Amino acid sequence: MFIHRTQGWSLMALGFCIQVLCCWWIPVMFFLSVVNFTTFCETRLRTWMVVFAVLILAIPLTIQCLNVSCAKLGYRFGYVVVSKCSWVAGAALLGYFMIYGLYLYENSTYVMCYDGTGLNPLAIMRALWILSFCFLTLLGIGMACICCSRGPRLEG
Repeated sequence: MFIHRTQGWSLMALGFCIQVLCCWWIPVMFFLSVVNFTTFCETRLRTWMVVFAVLILAIPLTIQCLNVSCAKLGYRFGYVVVSKCSWVAGAALLGYFMIYGLYLYENSTYVMCYDGTGLNPLAIMRALWILSFCFLTLLGIGMACICCSRGPRLEG
């Protein structure tokens, strides 16, 4: 809490910049591709892509602002709750992406959803699934290596 209290605004600006640098392309690709949906698409994939593009930027920024604000105001309980429960928002976002998005994607067809011009939203979704799978696999391997490694050995 001390670091957020003394350097909170700079940490919030750094978090915003890192998020924009890492995740800017997802909303851009989603917004550019949703105009290429037909009106005959079987699912609400278009709506899901717009909502997810907004949520992936809004939720982490809101959590970061709440965290820094609680620290700056000296509201220890709020700071602890926001810090400890920030993973819930990340898990909810990941669940919304992996479960509901995958359900909509699997029930959509190219013939009914893509009008044939511009960016193909279903191809963008497929690429994002592949990237997510690779990232989660590497994260799982990294967590396994961290959990299974032994601490430093003191000999002698």
